[in-house]
Amino acid sequence: MQTETPAAPAAPSPIKYSGTLSFGDTIALTIDAPASGKLKLSFVDSAFGLRGTLIGVYARTGENFSVSGFEADSADPPPSALIAKLAGLGLSFRLGMDGLVGEISGVPSLLGTSTSMLAGDLSASAVATDMPPLSSLAGTYNVLMNFGIYDQGTGKPQLGPVSTPASMRFDAEGNVQLCTSVDIATCATPQLGRLTLADQTRFPGAYDLVMNGGGYFRGRLFVNPNAGMRFDMNYAESGVVATGTWTIQRARVLVADELNGTWACSYANRVFDGATAVLDGTLARETLTIAGGKLTIASKALTLPLLLNKFQDGVTLNGVAIAADGDLDAEPGDPAAVPPTFAHVFLKTGADSLAWLNLSVGSVVQGTCRRAS
Repeated sequence: MQTETPAAPAAPSPIKYSGTLSFGDTIALTIDAPASGKLKLSFVDSAFGLRGTLIGVYARTGENFSVSGFEADSADPPPSALIAKLAGLGLSFRLGMDGLVGEISGVPSLLGTSTSMLAGDLSASAVATDMPPLSSLAGTYNVLMNFGIYDQGTGKPQLGPVSTPASMRFDAEGNVQLCTSVDIATCATPQLGRLTLADQTRFPGAYDLVMNGGGYFRGRLFVNPNAGMRFDMNYAESGVVATGTWTIQRARVLVADELNGTWACSYANRVFDGATAVLDGTLARETLTIAGGKLTIASKALTLPLLLNKFQDGVTLNGVAIAADGDLDAEPGDPAAVPPTFAHVFLKTGADSLAWLNLSVGSVVQGTCRRAS
């Protein structure tokens, strides 16, 4: 009797994702390359001197991936200073309706003589054959801006992190308007800019965004599958590097109880190097609970009122929520009002995800939250 040997299952085809790291770099991730069960991480454009490709092995549980065992890709080798730190590199992410989102830690900064370490969140989308037309991006968006300015020689921060809500408007031809801390609908003098197609060989799936005026606001914009975008701000000139990530989400009104639940949040930890706060390569965790129009911060055992679709000075920002421990509209020196010493600002980026700013006196923390229950 003749029997047939079953055919071996086909190896999964590699899938490439392109996107950003929150501390301000453009990356590419390719799953199942160079072989099934492996992953390539490429630093495509970095303000921190990172370049080349790493290969790791992933373990998958449902939508969640954990990557370990990183080594240099001999076809695109990274700098030796990065190779020396691979044992401490951490990468995890999940694939879902929001695209590829996750965290990275233990990344060395190679900017100038810096010895600091980097950590943050990542967001990427599968590289498509056809770019979405500019006309499909037309509309009004909310933004959580976050960036820092660094000295190219020392790699140390000169300013920042600078973080603030903003609003943007894109038209069908790629013209852009930006207003910080103000609703674009009532902004008297928006900053103007232009969105054009980026080099698709180097930056597949990206647009170039340049705001007018010759300032720091220029870089690459990636479209996410959740009606949002991420902007990798990347400017280097005259011994200065300005970099960071803006989270951009189409504006829509948040309704009562929409954010209710327990949220597991993370952010890049900072330590002091002399008088300067620098990233230390680790991620810190916080648990936040939203219920009944209030926000509870577990680490402080503190509960604050949560305002939806609002910002300070009575500004309406549909899609933004804010909680603070004082009067958001307090004028400096007004004895009858207590200005807030800290505030939490949220921008909903998916059914179960938030971009998050934790603003306190002398400190700014930018991170992400995922609904835990």
